[in-house]
Amino acid sequence: MTLSTELFIRVRRPSMTPTLVEELMQEGVEREHIRVYGRHPPKALPVAVTRWRTDNAALVEGAAVGAAGVLLAMLLLGGLSPVAGVLLLLLGAAGGAGWWLLRSRNAVEPVSRQAELLRKGELVIAADVAHDDLERIEKRLSERHPEVPILGPDPAGSPPFP
Repeated sequence: MTLSTELFIRVRRPSMTPTLVEELMQEGVEREHIRVYGRHPPKALPVAVTRWRTDNAALVEGAAVGAAGVLLAMLLLGGLSPVAGVLLLLLGAAGGAGWWLLRSRNAVEPVSRQAELLRKGELVIAADVAHDDLERIEKRLSERHPEVPILGPDPAGSPPFP
């Protein structure tokens, strides 16, 4: 079993993401170990993609899903008074909003310190890299793409304690 370290890469121009993902795979990082986080990530990437949402967007999407689920159940079951129906819709919307918000926050937790950059449209690539290969991969990516900030093992980009 090889020890791995998570490597975070900040991508200011989303159009560069496919190139960086391809280079990581050429360096020996398996596609199952690469994830891309972003508000509007490029389509058709060969790796896992997690869409970043603001809390407000997650709440609205969750409320819509929760209310739609309750509405469907009400249509199938029928026989409810209008007041009970409205209360159930509100309860479904609140439950859906809360669940969707928690789900959204948990999905992007590894890059939560980059929320402001993600909000602006930048992306973050997270790759589980064999610990022995970390410095080599960081160096090669920095040489090939000096404009791309390599955050290292800390998603905030701060250096580890000495």
